[in-house]
Amino acid sequence: MRNFLAPVLVVLMLAGCSAPENLISFNETSNAGQQIRQLSFALTNEPAKTCIEGNWRVAELVKGRYEQMHDPAYELKNGNLEVLLDNFACDAYDSYIGTLSGGQFHGKHVRYGLGHSNTLGNVSGTYANK
Repeated sequence: MRNFLAPVLVVLMLAGCSAPENLISFNETSNAGQQIRQLSFALTNEPAKTCIEGNWRVAELVKGRYEQMHDPAYELKNGNLEVLLDNFACDAYDSYIGTLSGGQFHGKHVRYGLGHSNTLGNVSGTYANK
């Protein structure tokens, strides 16, 4: 019996360590071209609760760190992708916003809300849909 369980446990452990489906990796740079951060997310089909109307889904952080991040979510609509990095306070948003085409993302890191919008950096990325 013990000989049978060992291979099963190994297979289960390897399955849990496999690369997530729908992985997007971002590289953020300043306007001067200096690297700021790298973040990777698994884009899930799980609905996310946000204050913004739309079809928002949970974005699970896989790699990287951003101190202001809280409950990230995303919406992909007609080739436009927004990853809401800070989903804590309504009317004060921190997002990567841009276009996704041919597995490539091009956009900006912006903070916006009631009556304000501020661009913080440039963002490029790659998307792998398995």
